[in-house]
Amino acid sequence: MSSEPPPLPKYKLAKRSIESEKTPAPSSTANASSPEIEPKRPLQLRPPTQPGIKKDSMLSTADMLEDAYGAEKRTRKRKNTIEKIKACGLTLCVIVLFFVGTLAHAHIYMKLPRLEPLNWYLAFLLGSSFAAWLCLKSIHFIEKRERSLAITGLLLTCTVTYWNSYVLDYAIRGESVSPSNALWVPKDVNDLAIITELNALRGVSKTASAYTELPSQAYYNAFNALDRKHWRPLFHQFLSPDELEQVNHVNVNDYIRVVVERMRAHRATVWTQYKEQQQQASIGWQLQQARLKPYTWVLRHL
Repeated sequence: MSSEPPPLPKYKLAKRSIESEKTPAPSSTANASSPEIEPKRPLQLRPPTQPGIKKDSMLSTADMLEDAYGAEKRTRKRKNTIEKIKACGLTLCVIVLFFVGTLAHAHIYMKLPRLEPLNWYLAFLLGSSFAAWLCLKSIHFIEKRERSLAITGLLLTCTVTYWNSYVLDYAIRGESVSPSNALWVPKDVNDLAIITELNALRGVSKTASAYTELPSQAYYNAFNALDRKHWRPLFHQFLSPDELEQVNHVNVNDYIRVVVERMRAHRATVWTQYKEQQQQASIGWQLQQARLKPYTWVLRHL
């Protein structure tokens, strides 16, 4: 027996037609519904990313501080705002108290009329505001136990308050201290200095003729327009005690002439002293003029 394997069968390959080569035959799998192949997209670079940082992480140190201390900062800011409002309210109340006190002294205690024009009150409101500020500063120095500064501030407060009321009294008098009023005579040089400045703001000339050359008839008319009980202050001012004892209903008109002549002479004398004081100004005079300038400056611009 031979151990050779049987011969394999021979197969003949058929040649493909030209059409079959050009168009391949559809297969069964091609007929089945399959998703269309999407066209390839061009390659793109990804946005750079930093390793280890998430989207919800802190972006800056300021954000971290705000997150850590934001509540405390807002509380402190709110507290500071409330303290500023309280300080402003206290300052306003003190200013009102000083100004009301100044008006009470002029209109209730001194029984002076209303100031004309009304906008002149603004100058004295500013004076009261300055006095109130000095008072609050003095209290602040007391709290800090700075006694010397506190005492100085209180003294300045009293000085400013007194001077504010003093000038207001002159400003309120108005027509009663005008040189056209025959019954008015200046007390002294300082009195005339304040009156001339305030009268100048009302349009009165600062000349000797305006204050010293009032005709005698104007004095007599002013006396006759008053009751005799109102003559007494002027009689006591310009007549000696012996002359006062001799005045009666018969010779009262004669003494009126004496009073009128002395009033005119007194006006001329004080005016001369006023001009001499301007030329040779003392320290006290300069201080008074300096304290008066803020009022005249404000009143001039009202």
